[in-house]
Amino acid sequence: MRRPVKRHRLSRREELQDTRERIEREADPIGFLAAIVRGEPVAVRDYEGRLLSTEHPKMEHRVVAARELARKIAPDMKAIEVDATEGGMTINFISPIPLPNSQPTLAEQEAIEDAYLIEDHEEQET
Repeated sequence: MRRPVKRHRLSRREELQDTRERIEREADPIGFLAAIVRGEPVAVRDYEGRLLSTEHPKMEHRVVAARELARKIAPDMKAIEVDATEGGMTINFISPIPLPNSQPTLAEQEAIEDAYLIEDHEEQET
């Protein structure tokens, strides 16, 4: 009886990189969306890849494609938290990407402090 071959399990980061490379190699979604925004004719193919016809994208499709591409350049802000305090106003922007000069959230700050406490406790034990 043959033993099954043990495969190296990819990390999440490696899986995502492999997926990105395959999509870029086989589909070129950014190029496709850019062509739609420019109004270029799009090939209509059957399941075997044979060209059946071409279609020109309608304006609403061009707008949707433009929005999708714009989100790749400038992601939407998730929320804006406003805190009015004496002597001024603090505005906290919550973004899916790190912003320049951004401060960690309260939860992130607490996680950092907890990590330092654990580290200090381990050092004291040794």
